[in-house]
Amino acid sequence: MATANDHLANARALVAQDRMFEAIDAYNKAIDADPVLADAYVELGRIELMRREVYDEAGTDKSDRSETFIEALKKAEGLVDHGLELAPNHVLGHAVKGLARALDLDWRGAVGFLEKAVAADDALTFAHFNLGRAYFETGNMARAEVEARKVLEQNPKHFQAYFGLGQILIKLGKMKEGLDSILQALRVNPFYVPSYLFMAEFFLRTSKFEAGEKLVREGLRHVPSAPALYDALIKLCMAQQDTKKALDAAVHVLRVRGDATDYMTVGNLELASGSIDKAEKAYKKAAELAPQAWEPYFNLGELYGVTVVAKNERDAQHFQELARGSYLRAQELAGNNYKIQNALALMEMKAGTVEACADAAKMFEAALALNPDGNEARYNLALCLAKTGENGRARQYVMDVIGKTRPGSDLHQQGQRLLGTLSKLR
Repeated sequence: MATANDHLANARALVAQDRMFEAIDAYNKAIDADPVLADAYVELGRIELMRREVYDEAGTDKSDRSETFIEALKKAEGLVDHGLELAPNHVLGHAVKGLARALDLDWRGAVGFLEKAVAADDALTFAHFNLGRAYFETGNMARAEVEARKVLEQNPKHFQAYFGLGQILIKLGKMKEGLDSILQALRVNPFYVPSYLFMAEFFLRTSKFEAGEKLVREGLRHVPSAPALYDALIKLCMAQQDTKKALDAAVHVLRVRGDATDYMTVGNLELASGSIDKAEKAYKKAAELAPQAWEPYFNLGELYGVTVVAKNERDAQHFQELARGSYLRAQELAGNNYKIQNALALMEMKAGTVEACADAAKMFEAALALNPDGNEARYNLALCLAKTGENGRARQYVMDVIGKTRPGSDLHQQGQRLLGTLSKLR
């Protein structure tokens, strides 16, 4: 009959073969055979921390975490805690407990456990790695660098340590050395997406758009199913004002992810390319995928009310009705929203009558209440007030526009022209 140690040895062998579900079963058998076997609790807790339910949400804001993540982390940490109750000086127990605290973004708590682990066993590479991360997150860059270099000393092919060291060095002001380390992570593992994304952001900030595009495309050659790389490629192409290449990348994202935000991006790029029908189709698909999101309806309103050029009066009325319906649906979903309120007011103002401008003025005032910095609404309110004969109030609003906008900007110049017109009416 198999003993607890037999089951434990079997579990470890299964872990080495990456047969995790079978290993979990073996660990549980070890615990059933010996309920005070600390090694089994700690090692099982470590495997539970590797579950997708934990790692998929690790590092996310606590307010965004699912109940599944919370329960999975609680279960894993509970196993480790029990192991530490049975063996308070369990070195791996301290290391895994530190990892659990790190996954829960309790970085200071992680430091305490991980320091105990590496003090007891300097060869525990994963503890040094996580301790370096914890030092980084708590702002201790000097000690973070020491830990990252310790990891690379023990494992020169630890690509995540190269990436982490690069971030640390950049924080320490060693930009060139830091970037070299991040690129070294890619030399070791050309499939490591975080390094591509970091470098893409660096190239965007430094306006080296072509170099960034080249690197991201190299990343997509290795990891063609990574949506985040396509997102970075879209930004780099748009920074080069190359809508065609950006649209091509956005369409590829639909094949690998295809959520509502992706369809919104495609819609915006189709619109920029002049393909109104395709933009409309993309926005409608976004609304279908995210029926409670207001943005697709707002963009449809903009498309119908601003972009479409009607062939005749009948068409114009039809598109205005579609625009109004889309804006109202967006408002129904979003509640009080400056952009939507401003758009509805603009529609009313375009009617051109004194009565319509009076109604629009009230709507622009409501928009300004939602966003006091909304200078577009402030300028349009001034136009409406001028139309209804309230020149004094119009003058005050337009002077506010001039005072709040950058000299030389379109809105600043429009404000000056309107103020000149109003001054002649005194």
